[in-house]
Amino acid sequence: MFALRHPQRVIGLNLACCRLGGAVTFGKAFAPLLRLAYSADRLFWVFKKLMPTAYSQMMGIPKGYQPSPQQAEAIAAARDLPFPLKPRRDGAVFDGFVSNLAADRSPPERLAVPTLVISARDDPLAPYGFAANDLVRCAVRRC
Repeated sequence: MFALRHPQRVIGLNLACCRLGGAVTFGKAFAPLLRLAYSADRLFWVFKKLMPTAYSQMMGIPKGYQPSPQQAEAIAAARDLPFPLKPRRDGAVFDGFVSNLAADRSPPERLAVPTLVISARDDPLAPYGFAANDLVRCAVRRC
């Protein structure tokens, strides 16, 4: 949004694993549900312990991914990063129901600054198809 509103103050953007619009968004009626989920530290901790594969997929690890021993160690450390959840609750609700929606309404072809988009084909949290489609639109418009 800053780059759209103030292009003269931005040299360029590096967007890694970004949504770039197109994601399914939920109505504000779901905000209390997300707020409740982010208050359930113990529930998520149990989920992480009892269903580590499902928890990893929820965190963005692609299904069937076979990490090297070093990668497995880094992934194990990353599984603990969200805890505790409760202090992140207000930010998660804001992202889910305010900032992500604003980004969805701001097509990247409106950007007037050089932009590098980095995306992975197997990223379940920031689908490659959204980035690829937006890049094609940008290339056609030469943004």
